[in-house]
Amino acid sequence: MKLDIKSFIIGILATVNMFLLMGFDDHDEENQNGRYQVIIDSKGDQYWYDTRYGDKIAIGSKSYGYEIAEQLGWKTPDNVVVPVAGSSLITKIWKAFHEFEMLGLVEKVQSKIFAAQATGCAPVTTAIKNGSENIVPVKPNTIAKSIAIGNPADGYYGIKTANMSGGYGEDVSDQEVVESMKLLAETEGIFTETAGGVTVGVTKKLVEQGRIKPDETTVICITGNGLKTQEALADCFEAPMVIEPKVDSFEEIFENSLTV
Repeated sequence: MKLDIKSFIIGILATVNMFLLMGFDDHDEENQNGRYQVIIDSKGDQYWYDTRYGDKIAIGSKSYGYEIAEQLGWKTPDNVVVPVAGSSLITKIWKAFHEFEMLGLVEKVQSKIFAAQATGCAPVTTAIKNGSENIVPVKPNTIAKSIAIGNPADGYYGIKTANMSGGYGEDVSDQEVVESMKLLAETEGIFTETAGGVTVGVTKKLVEQGRIKPDETTVICITGNGLKTQEALADCFEAPMVIEPKVDSFEEIFENSLTV
């Protein structure tokens, strides 16, 4: 059997990331001393977060970047639009691309990385727009709760990634999030959660602004299934008709629908 060396390497890298994600390595001295950060959740409540395992979770995110390059035929795209919460995913996709470049698996990386957030919680994209490297914490107020982190731990690096790659940061309102979720479902048959609505909506804005060209290869990161956030679309559609579990009940409804 002929060995596909590229698939073999990505398999190793993904496995290494899995072990790191699960914590199968020794804590370094800094982690043993303990590092903690105050996190503000989507309800505005504060709690302490033990960051000693944050590096394992973050490094596992590189698999996203590996798979983008592999599925594009061992090429990196012109643009990647990434939903930003704590800024881990956006930085690790960028890192993954450059690791493949270093290994000679892809040509020189020229991808632009774009940060996407909801307007109700946009500390990273606001800083990018203002030309600042510093995050100003905010109290989240958005339906995109899975990415609603008002004080992102890696916010500085998220800003740096967008700027270094030649990308940008943009945000969309909750109404635009809902419209983008519907657009993706209607045109591609993909039901995304609100974070995916954010990336689709931001991509639309970036195209309109001329930052992304229609003829370029652009990857929009859809990171969750729409079943997670059904409530976001609760008022957008009529409630389905409920019938009794009987054939007669179905036939009655069916016959009535034909006469409408």
